[in-house]
Amino acid sequence: MTRGWTAAKIGVGAVLAILAVVATVGAWLAAPRGHQLGSHLGQFFGASAQVLAALLVALALFQSSSVLAGRSARRFLSPAAFPMLGAGLVASLLGLLTSLGEDIYRVLFALTVGTGLAGLVSVLLVGTANVRGQALDELDANLAAIRAKAHELDPDPPSAPPTAPPRRSPR
Repeated sequence: MTRGWTAAKIGVGAVLAILAVVATVGAWLAAPRGHQLGSHLGQFFGASAQVLAALLVALALFQSSSVLAGRSARRFLSPAAFPMLGAGLVASLLGLLTSLGEDIYRVLFALTVGTGLAGLVSVLLVGTANVRGQALDELDANLAAIRAKAHELDPDPPSAPPTAPPRRSPR
């Protein structure tokens, strides 16, 4: 079972890495050009730093989820997710400096967008798996309560469940 989880982590990590590279290259090609990019992109880098820090905190909190839900959620948590978000956060913080060259701002812009997109996808995958795991935990608890109530009402159930008569097809 551990082997399957490891394969899933590697697969998700590879997809996230490819997504990060493609998004970074695309963002670099679409990055704004011109003079004084540091002052023009300052708000972008500031907002990106806040969003990436929040995504990093979200991933860290998903690590401490419940035992059953955490197993299904951690299956999607790639070891590359934290370094990607960290690289994007560092790139966005460096982008807040106003004394860098124009080409450096384009690279920082691309790194921020690419790693931020991959980090967002990672958080969404883990969050979805976490919510699904919690819903399954709740469903299991409800099923156990129903079984306990049924056993309380009929402590000696028949050995074979009654079969329903065959259904007639409507014509």
